[in-house]
Amino acid sequence: MEKLIDTKVNFTIEGEEMIRSSFYKDRREKVQELIDEWMSNEDNQVEYQEQEHPTDLRGLKNFLGISDDEEGKLIVAIYNKDIEAKIQIKNETRNDQRLDSKTGKYRKSQRFVKTKPLSLSTYSALKRRYKPNSLNALKTRLKHLLFRAISVNSTGRYNADDWCNLIKRYSNNTDALVESSEHGNLVDGIYNLIKSGEYKQAALPKRNVKITPNFISKQMI
Repeated sequence: MEKLIDTKVNFTIEGEEMIRSSFYKDRREKVQELIDEWMSNEDNQVEYQEQEHPTDLRGLKNFLGISDDEEGKLIVAIYNKDIEAKIQIKNETRNDQRLDSKTGKYRKSQRFVKTKPLSLSTYSALKRRYKPNSLNALKTRLKHLLFRAISVNSTGRYNADDWCNLIKRYSNNTDALVESSEHGNLVDGIYNLIKSGEYKQAALPKRNVKITPNFISKQMI
């Protein structure tokens, strides 16, 4: 009798497990069918890919596991080359003069007079030189400057995805980015932008105008 009861119990348990397994299998298959049907729509594919692969810089850095210090290595490398290019222009224009239309006299017109030779070795050193808001504006300008000065993508314009790819590729060897034959020499690229008059267009931070109660009346004066 006990053996018969045990047999019935085992059969009942096995039956329940089979039913439960079949139920979950059917549910998984149904869910997968719904997903496949939803993904068959191209618009849904794009939406899914955007959710899986962020497009903003902070989201991309988190998604790819890129730290601020890794990004900082590239920022410092660009910063140093920017200074180097400016010093080169400064030395070349040491004796330059221009005619002052108001006084009729020639005045010294050396470029980048306030720029001094400087080469930083760490991102921490750069952060100590600037307040947070100024640092963020500087980083934005330098990132855009890199894309304008040398050929790192097909458009010549900054985008977060390409920037993150550069970080992943060059954070441990920044010289390969700023001095390579593959992309071109960054100092030469910045130098050419300055000489052509396009340097200031390299993503300078936008000027924020604070609206005050007297703002409109002041503009009317």
